[in-house]
Amino acid sequence: MPEAPAAKPRLLFVEDEATVRDHLAEKLSDQYVVDTAGNGNEALLAVIRAKPALVVSDIVMPDMDGVELLKTLRESPGTRAIPVLLTSGRAADEYRIEGFNKGADGFLAKPYTERELRALIGSMLRSAKLRTEAAGREARDRAEQLALSERVALFERMTDCFYALDRHWRFTYVNQRAVDFYATPRADLIGSGYWEVFPAARGTLLEEQFLRAVQEPCSVSFEMISPPANRWIEVHANPTTRGLAVNFRDISQRKELEIGLLTDLAQELHDPLAPIRSGLQVLRRRLPGDQPVNQTLNAMAEQLSHLQNLVDQLHDLRLISQRSSTLER
Repeated sequence: MPEAPAAKPRLLFVEDEATVRDHLAEKLSDQYVVDTAGNGNEALLAVIRAKPALVVSDIVMPDMDGVELLKTLRESPGTRAIPVLLTSGRAADEYRIEGFNKGADGFLAKPYTERELRALIGSMLRSAKLRTEAAGREARDRAEQLALSERVALFERMTDCFYALDRHWRFTYVNQRAVDFYATPRADLIGSGYWEVFPAARGTLLEEQFLRAVQEPCSVSFEMISPPANRWIEVHANPTTRGLAVNFRDISQRKELEIGLLTDLAQELHDPLAPIRSGLQVLRRRLPGDQPVNQTLNAMAEQLSHLQNLVDQLHDLRLISQRSSTLER
């Protein structure tokens, strides 16, 4: 019988430039199973879902940079042995040195070629395999005992709020940032049903997307006003074998800025509408019998009415902004 082909090693490619990330992930997929992440927080979630054989991470990224990601991985017993290759084209020398001080296994300066990246990844994986064989395997029982505490440690280090739900929508884990956001004791959440704790979430976009994530199954991302906290949040939900993993962040400040710009634009558009409407009325009085002109004026009036409706809708966003900035008391 022919030997079964060896499973491809799993890589985690962490890069905030989506074009670079997607391009290299596609190129490397012929040789590796490639997971991707846009920042350190997403990388931690990817590590929790599936432990990679090697992590390639940019140093300069939003939310959690590559050095902080490296530090977090090295502080957890279950992830400290994962080889980490840092890359950067604009990080200062002190960041690179700090990366090596925190335990980076390699550094690759941008711009680099695909051939260079493949060669360095291959070399690092071979070295890691030799270290693993030399050190021997850890006892299975000990690994299982540490698994839960390792996941908890990673969740608590995240800058995002995070919680996990089982298949009956009961909280199985809530990190401290989520506890602080909801202002609800952890003991009141763990084991309780999400819809019982937060009944106002029923019938909202959140329920629709959570059901979609579980039923299809698929990962979902959306923005909405959190029913419990009455603040804008950006939500990412991923189905798991046990239920649903959800991380989110408060984006109220960003939303208020966006909506403020829109309402300012609405005011700028609103001011010229009155003189335009008056001008149409004057033309109607002066040219009452000119049918082609009246047809043109009617078309202009319809478009003016449509524009007025759009401006009114932009004005309504100010009410949403005010609502999202007011916490429940």
